[in-house]
Parts: sequence; C-alpha cells; structure tokens
Amino acid sequence: MLLASSVSLKAGLLNPKLWVSGNHDNGVLHIQVLNFLKGKLPSNDCWKNADDALESVVKAFKAVFTIHKYDAFVSRAKLALGPNRNFGKLLIQRRGLGFCADDVAPVFFDSKHSFCFHAIKSVDKALESLTRCLDLILRCSQPPTHCEKNKDSSLGEKLRGFHPERPALGQINDIKDCWPDCSQDISSSMWKTISTNLVNYAGC
Repeated sequence: MLLASSVSLKAGLLNPKLWVSGNHDNGVLHIQVLNFLKGKLPSNDCWKNADDALESVVKAFKAVFTIHKYDAFVSRAKLALGPNRNFGKLLIQRRGLGFCADDVAPVFFDSKHSFCFHAIKSVDKALESLTRCLDLILRCSQPPTHCEKNKDSSLGEKLRGFHPERPALGQINDIKDCWPDCSQDISSSMWKTISTNLVNYAGC
C-alpha cells in the first residue's frame, strides 16, 4: 500500500508493455522503491547523485530482455539502494528474514518469517501444504504459521548453507553467520564485498 499510494514516476519513464513479461513486475517495484527513497539514497562512486542513479537503473530496466540483463539491472538497483534496509516509513527485509511465498515453495509456508503469499497460482497446490486454514490465510485472518508446525530449523539449514551464484545477489551469503538474528542493515564490511561484486557485473 505504501508504494502504491505514495509513489509516482514521471510520465513516460517506464513502458507499461514491459511489465507483463518475465521479471518486469519485480523490476517496477525496484524502481518504485528507489524513487520513493530518492532523498535517502547513499552516495557512491558510480553516480553523482540520486537522480543519476535512478536514471541509470531505469536505463538498465528498459534493456531487460534476458535473465543476464535482469541481473545487471538488479545489481544497479542494489548499488543505488546501498547497505541500509530500515528507512523509517519503509523497512526492506534482508534476504532470508522475510518471505512472500509462492504456492510452489511449501517449505516457506509454515515459517515465522513468511508474511504473505506472493500469488496463489493453484489452490490445489497450496492445499498440499495448508490443509486446515487456507481460507483464513486468504482472508488475512491468520498467518501461515497458524497452519502447521514451524519448520524454521530446517529453513535455517538451507539459508546458512546457501551459496548464491547469481550476480544480482552479490555472490555472497550475507546472512549465513547471523540468521535469524541478523541486523536490519548490512554491515559496512559485508557491503564492501557485496558492492564490489555488484559493480563488476553491473558496470555502473
């Protein structure tokens, strides 16, 4: 609701035809977040100011037609955002600390870190994991953790052992030593490594 009601982009900045394929829906959200936080974006060596950063990110977004181009776009977006995740009115959960799960990832459904369903693509599929209270969840009356025994111990094993290979993830598991008690913001030492990897791929 915050993004939908509080953010507007300049007319013509984005091509709505791009939103309907691939990861373009997620791409629009990246840009909306950056635009909303433009006054709070950190300075870096890639761009003179937040306007230049946003222009560069949008340019990369408009070039997205392959997964490699999408990763380059996300790399620029993450560089522009910087290491902070708590912006007062907006908190961006770090990877592994919050999930909006699809119905194809039942391991996340009963985690206390699952906040919502990204999309119910198949109610029958969702019912495989949520057999007692799917209706309550769809009405937002209960969280997913109400349905089954919490499996965060097994989820933790997966997250701590995860080795990200996609460039847009910075090619480093920044939560493996702290999950589930990681700080909201990324440490400066960790960000130095992540940002170096992002720059190498994004070419800002």
